[in-house]
Amino acid sequence: MSIKDNIYSYFTGKYIEGETDLDRLGTPALLKIFRKNMTDYLSAFHPPRLNKSQERSVRDYYARYSKTDLIYHRVYTDWHGEFHAEYMPDDLYYGKVEPYFCDRLFSKNIDNKCYYPLFFSSAPQPKTYAMRIGGKWLDGNYSFIDMDRLFSIIKEEDEAVLKRATFSQGGHGILFLSGKDKLEKLREAIQDNNADLIIQASVKQHPVFEELHPGSVNTLRFMSLLSKDGVKIFARAVRIGRGNARVDNFSSGGLFCGVTEDGYLMDRAVSGDGRSFRTHPDIGYAFAGKVLPGCDRAEVLIKKAHGIMAHCRIISWDIAIDHKGEALLIEPNLSLGIINAMQACSGPLFGQETRKILEEVFFDKKAKRRRKPFYGLNPRDYYYLRDSLKGMLTGYYQPGYTHIPLLSKPALRRIDKKLIGDVLHLSPELTKSQKKAVQDFYRPYVKKPVQTDTHRILTGRRKKFSLKYIPEDLYMCDIDPFLSNRELAYYMGNKCFYPRLFPKAKQPGALAFRIGGVWLDGDYMPISPKDLALKLFSE
Repeated sequence: MSIKDNIYSYFTGKYIEGETDLDRLGTPALLKIFRKNMTDYLSAFHPPRLNKSQERSVRDYYARYSKTDLIYHRVYTDWHGEFHAEYMPDDLYYGKVEPYFCDRLFSKNIDNKCYYPLFFSSAPQPKTYAMRIGGKWLDGNYSFIDMDRLFSIIKEEDEAVLKRATFSQGGHGILFLSGKDKLEKLREAIQDNNADLIIQASVKQHPVFEELHPGSVNTLRFMSLLSKDGVKIFARAVRIGRGNARVDNFSSGGLFCGVTEDGYLMDRAVSGDGRSFRTHPDIGYAFAGKVLPGCDRAEVLIKKAHGIMAHCRIISWDIAIDHKGEALLIEPNLSLGIINAMQACSGPLFGQETRKILEEVFFDKKAKRRRKPFYGLNPRDYYYLRDSLKGMLTGYYQPGYTHIPLLSKPALRRIDKKLIGDVLHLSPELTKSQKKAVQDFYRPYVKKPVQTDTHRILTGRRKKFSLKYIPEDLYMCDIDPFLSNRELAYYMGNKCFYPRLFPKAKQPGALAFRIGGVWLDGDYMPISPKDLALKLFSE
């Protein structure tokens, strides 16, 4: 977690788009950011206060779950134009609801556009020309390529879109490569950016979406919730570009307009600065009554794709509809999806099922006992902190339960020391000259003297002394972290993902998976306990 980013966001209510890792921010810093959006709206538009009856209705609705700040209902009532007690307060959503349904650390590590073709192989996506992962360039089939091959691939295309694969909130890091200077643009982008990148074909959208705002790809934003009963779509909107922008992002001046279940635009759109529009401010057409093709296909895509991301049970999906009417996955927002725009243009986020959602978040299955917080932390952070403290103080870890890749370096060193100490007596002592030779060998690389116990154990076991044995703690705490992203490895190492991550490798057939507490069949679709039992008994 970045202490600098947390302090900056906590005291200012701001973050640096494209640089601040929002998934790493603590809850207080996040809540300050989203609350600032509301206070900015109050300062700019001075909406009327709720009347006494409305205030009582809100407090009664949320009394069972949490104290409610009326600022959110006040803003949404003015912004959307209607009062609803079911509006989801931002602080409640980002502080309690989303952390219950979504593992933000999982999102931070997995949400990399370079992996979308693998994870969401069941979903049509723009063609991938090349990508850079961990500093290495690969083609669309994940085969290594050199720079000459990369430039020859892009040279053959009329237009390509380069995107940052991570930290790309608000359309940050998108570059359109076209024209005679496209290779020079590509060369400069590669030199100026050391992040993971992906280069894809530009989307030729459906004529109806083109009419919404020519020049930008106007995408559907649907929010889905995964449960044991399946995938349900709760909020629907379309993002529409403005001006000369080639992207439709809210933070880039774009609009959000609500969409009904059968694909009709609602009567108003909203912008990031808090304004509402019944007609497009640049083109002039009225939003109400326009029908969008492909919404049903977008829902089918989402329901097929959501299962593998069961660690994030709430996802906001960006879907484009191409010129043939097919739905294309542009991006899943695995956490921290925008809810203010969704509620402002479409109404309450979860509608009539708001209370059902809150009951699951705050109470156990019988709805009698309130879920207890883990000392103010979510369960994941609590267990990781506990494991690190146990390892650091006692050298203890439990195979199969302790999250070894996520332990701190002090904890790893203590555990290594204890494991080595348990077998050290089985090997004879090194001579003084051997110990000195080891220290001399590693002195150019490390500041402190290295431990020679690893050399002692390996010399005893192999009956041969070598300076090139790697001390265990040096490998675990310095070499391996330099060569490997351990957090990413921890999540990618989930065997439930292997069929998608390694599609070209022969593997045993998968009958079912349990991811994030949800059972899925071999195609990552939710499956009931009864159907799962029948499937297993048939084998």
